[in-house]
Amino acid sequence: MIERKREIYIKLDEVSKIVELLDSIRNREKNLKVLFSDYDKLNLKENKIFENWNYYLEDFMQRLDHITL
Repeated sequence: MIERKREIYIKLDEVSKIVELLDSIRNREKNLKVLFSDYDKLNLKENKIFENWNYYLEDFMQRLDHITL
């Protein structure tokens, strides 16, 4: 038997709706990437603030250790 390749055509109804949905998904993906990027930036800032607070607290505790009554 000889195998033949055949082209298959599928009729798509309402192709514009499918394209709109794909565009919507793509836009949501872009928005999510922006939101995650913003979250990462905020998280970095927050970590720096906590780190600074921690250093200040350690410095304060060391100074208290040197105080004698």
